[in-house]
Amino acid sequence: MIDPVVDAFVRGDAAAVAAQCAPDVLLDANVPTWRYQLQGRSALRSQLDEAEFVPGREVVSWRSASSDDGVLLEIESAAPVHGERHQWRQLCWFRGVSGAWAEVVIYCTGIWDAPTVARQAAEAPMVTA
Repeated sequence: MIDPVVDAFVRGDAAAVAAQCAPDVLLDANVPTWRYQLQGRSALRSQLDEAEFVPGREVVSWRSASSDDGVLLEIESAAPVHGERHQWRQLCWFRGVSGAWAEVVIYCTGIWDAPTVARQAAEAPMVTA
C-alpha cells in the first residue's frame, strides 16, 4: 500500500503533502551547494508549490520503501523551464508517523538543464532505466 504522503508528493499536491504532516513539521532540504530548513505546514506547502511542483512537472520515475522511522521516496522529475526540459532527482525521507510526519528531509541533485542532461547521457549512460 502506498502511503498517502507519497501519493500526494508524486501527484504534486502540496496541500495534501502538508496535510499529512504535523503542524510544526520540519523541512530539512539539502541541495548541491547548500542546506536550509523551514518549519510548519504553511512553509512546507509554499516551498513545494514554488520549487518542487512547478508548472508542467512530470514524474519520470519513483519508488518508495518503509524505513524504521518513516518512508523513503526516490523520485525523478522533469519540467519545462525557459523553453527547455530540465530534470532532477531526489530522495525524500518522511520521518515520524504516517498522517502526522514530523520531519521531511530532502536530498536533491539540483536541477539539470538540457545541456547537462545531454552531456550525462553521452558521457555516463545509465545501465538501468
